[in-house]
Amino acid sequence: MKVLFVVSNMKIGGGAENSVSIIVKELRKRNHDVELLTFYDFDKEYEVKHQSFGEKYSNSMVIKLFYLFVKFPFKLRSFLKRNKFDLVISNAEDANLVCLIAKKTKLWVVIRNNNLVMFNKAYRTISLHLHKRADKIITVSKGLRDVYSDIGFKNASCIYNPLDIESIEKGMKEKLDFEWEESFFDKNEVLVSIGRLSDQKNYFYLLDCFKEVIKEKPHLKLAIFGEGPLKHEIEKYISANGLTENVILMGIRKNIFRYLCRAKLFLLSSKHEGFPRCLLESLACSVPAVSNNCPYGPSEMLGDSKYGMLTNNKEEFVKATKYLLNNEKAYNQYKIKAKLRSKDFDIKKIAGEWEKYLK
Repeated sequence: MKVLFVVSNMKIGGGAENSVSIIVKELRKRNHDVELLTFYDFDKEYEVKHQSFGEKYSNSMVIKLFYLFVKFPFKLRSFLKRNKFDLVISNAEDANLVCLIAKKTKLWVVIRNNNLVMFNKAYRTISLHLHKRADKIITVSKGLRDVYSDIGFKNASCIYNPLDIESIEKGMKEKLDFEWEESFFDKNEVLVSIGRLSDQKNYFYLLDCFKEVIKEKPHLKLAIFGEGPLKHEIEKYISANGLTENVILMGIRKNIFRYLCRAKLFLLSSKHEGFPRCLLESLACSVPAVSNNCPYGPSEMLGDSKYGMLTNNKEEFVKATKYLLNNEKAYNQYKIKAKLRSKDFDIKKIAGEWEKYLK
């Protein structure tokens, strides 16, 4: 079977992009005939062989909508005429929309976030109508699968996001980019959060919680990795709340694992997710996690706080963070459990799930 995976780009830092690159490389290792197509080119991309339309990303909503609903579907139809595939597997909202509009062959759509709460009503209505064209819907969490099943998509299945644990363990051994970073992580207890600086990631909530924690432990540092539209507002909030000595915005790093493995704790404050890669990666790095129990993913990953601590409000988030910082025995137990849990999501296992459907 000749299969085409489609994702909008391979830019470093994106969870969907990382997941797709891991899946494609593993399926190729297993001698599957798999190609990968993207729409946009970026300077720093995940290292996986792929073809691209070569467009430059635009922040203009008018241009983006023209690309998604007109230009890219036209280019994809032409691409599929020139290159025959038995199956197209699209990944994440932008690529899903383009592939659904341009549908020429069997199509599986991979939903990687809770799109029903991410967009306005008109956009959701169009998106859901187009999703009826999919031959199969694959979600990255059981929670998302159930949401789509409940609204009539009986062709929905779940395959979890994968981890390339072997690559992660290699990455953990690399030095940090700058000497001051080495010193920062060596000399301080650093809590880490990773994600786009957007409303979804709920960083103001996280900063409020961290402010309460450092009342008891003023030496703590919080390093936030990511870029996004709320960067300026987050910087102002940090300053206004007297957190400039404790919080640092680190931007995007090519190899996040060398930073993550040096963290004391990993913190996830999102309002909603699909199956957050950063939380998965914290498990693989043996870093105990405190997570908002948002829909969807964290509860499936962490169980009933078995592999990391799930919280439902600010008070619980602060309490759980303090508990892990103050209880060495529990902290060490969570380090061990985190690593064990991560093995359930290793690509060698997850690729087997993909192969069951590809047969």
